This record gives sequence, C-alpha cells and structure tokens, in this order.
Amino acid sequence: MSKPRDEFKFFVLDQLARLPALSSAPFFGGIGLRSAGNFFGMIMGGALYFSTSPATREEYRRHGSKCFSYAKQGKIQETKLFEVPAEVLDDADRLHDWAQRAIAASGQKRKTGASGKPGLK
Repeated sequence: MSKPRDEFKFFVLDQLARLPALSSAPFFGGIGLRSAGNFFGMIMGGALYFSTSPATREEYRRHGSKCFSYAKQGKIQETKLFEVPAEVLDDADRLHDWAQRAIAASGQKRKTGASGKPGLK
C-alpha cells in the first residue's frame, strides 16, 4: 500500500506528464521537480510549490498561496517557490501552463526575496 505522500507525488507527476523530460528526485526532505534539467518546483509536506518571478508571484498571492520559507541561523529565509493553488493542481491543462511559467521563472536571476526584500541570488 502506498503512503499518502507517495500518492500525492504520483498524482503530481501524472498531472505534469506532458512536460519535456520531467524528472523527480529527493530534495531536502521533499521531492525536487525538473523539466529538461531545469529545477522548477518541489513537493514538500504534501504541497506542490513552483518557482515564481516578480511577474507571476502576484497571481499566486491573489490565490492565497504562501511562499515556501525556512529558518536558517534563527532567521526566516524566503524563497521564490510558492504553493500551487488547489484549483490549479486539479486542472491538468491549467497546471501545465503554470508549470511552463515556473520553468521560465526558474532560469531568472533573483534580485529580491518573495517579500520584495533583498534575498538569495
């Protein structure tokens, strides 16, 4: 019997199957997602996160999505990864479109954090 996290991973990979050279691998306690070698998202804690750019981030916020963050040396570090809204996750065509934008965003240099403050480069 599969674990719920495995079932979610298989569901996500099935939804994203049309992406070119889709692959997944362990990534800091979750699963990293790549398309043709480009890291564009991850599955962590039962949620799917996609890379964003300043141009796409606001759409995620309008859907109530949260930025993936973690603590490092007592400080919260924000990433450019945002949780994919459930209504997008359940629609394979729409998810494919969002994934394509995440792939494009993954190649962009990061100048500010998700909050607009200086962040990781």
